[in-house]
Amino acid sequence: MEFKNYFSRQVWDLRNVKLRIKKLEVHNEIKQVLSTLAPCLDESSYPLESLELVQQFFTSDDLFNHHIIQTAKDLRIIGIHGNFHRLPNLRVHIQKVNVSPATLIKAIDYWLTRGKEIGTHFSISSCEMLEEEARVLWKAIRTNYIDLVEENQRLIDFSPEPLKIKSRFFSELWFNVVKESGNTWICDLQVRKTRA
Repeated sequence: MEFKNYFSRQVWDLRNVKLRIKKLEVHNEIKQVLSTLAPCLDESSYPLESLELVQQFFTSDDLFNHHIIQTAKDLRIIGIHGNFHRLPNLRVHIQKVNVSPATLIKAIDYWLTRGKEIGTHFSISSCEMLEEEARVLWKAIRTNYIDLVEENQRLIDFSPEPLKIKSRFFSELWFNVVKESGNTWICDLQVRKTRA
């Protein structure tokens, strides 16, 4: 069952109701909707196959602490800024946000320090990025992790190939910036098994 919430001022009376859902789409008032919905979800709903969160105004960082969000197999976040790097999810796609080197370095540092499960894939889609900004982003990541980047990538100016950053957890963090269309660029972060 898919469940969508488009009406931000709905009043739901879900007492004595158990819902089995696999896909959930929440627009605005995310904390309120999830708090109302959580007690009504049947155990078989977890983890959700797909969860999409759409917010059109500022949200606090504690939004991402909700167990429905943290257990979703495929999480799509649209227009929400926050500490996404702490999310334990394996697949996260973030859209319509501005991406800065500081945001990505924060995520990479967090993952390199604490470890991240192999197979994790975060992608961040930025709609207003010029090619020069993409180059600056790529260079900032390469420069910040120069000692952990493969030797043959240390002198490259900008490349369609992902930067491979070594981790102490028998994994590599792959980072790439790829043009999708127009001024839309995707920053990709993946955790892969270290090659033998």
